[in-house]
Amino acid sequence: MTISYRPEAESDRDQVLDVVRAAFGGRSEEPALVALIRERDQARLAAVAEEGGFVIGFVRTHIANEYGATYAFMALELSHGCLQGVRATARYVDAFFEVGA
Repeated sequence: MTISYRPEAESDRDQVLDVVRAAFGGRSEEPALVALIRERDQARLAAVAEEGGFVIGFVRTHIANEYGATYAFMALELSHGCLQGVRATARYVDAFFEVGA
């Protein structure tokens, strides 16, 4: 079968929570965190991996910054070594602290 990657859709909600729950050994904190970030629309990027019509993987970024930069600019080194010596602070959304993840 072929694995495809696409943006997360509202209809993926239950399958995404199942994938997250399985990935963390049945713990409840991580699915609660995913649901809370989704509810508050705080994800910067949310995508799923799908095979045969089933969600088999999930990724979401939720790190904010005070400059309004998108996720691509927070992770991409535009030329080799250009970020050497640069320091920054990642700030997680409040949901992390609320669910105890």
